[in-house]
Amino acid sequence: VYGQVGFNFAAHARGIAFNAGEWPLLTLTVPREELIFEKGNVTVYADSADGCRRLCEWVKEAGTTTQNAPLAVDTALNGEAYKQQVARAVAEIRRGE
Repeated sequence: VYGQVGFNFAAHARGIAFNAGEWPLLTLTVPREELIFEKGNVTVYADSADGCRRLCEWVKEAGTTTQNAPLAVDTALNGEAYKQQVARAVAEIRRGE
């Protein structure tokens, strides 16, 4: 069994008191099913035989797609507006909003 544990340390570090029921102090996620996609292969894990069969059928029905070419993104486009949005967001965070 594996999963992910999320501890809300950011709120704790900022001095926000933990009041049970207002926000989670700890979140534990453990997947029951998993699909791992690799070039030319899909690995299926499930906690039951029925779940495994269902996922295998779903993968078979999904078919395949052709690989797309990389998409070029102009990171300079609207750069100043983006910087202003980030600055506003950082200011809000610092104000505790």
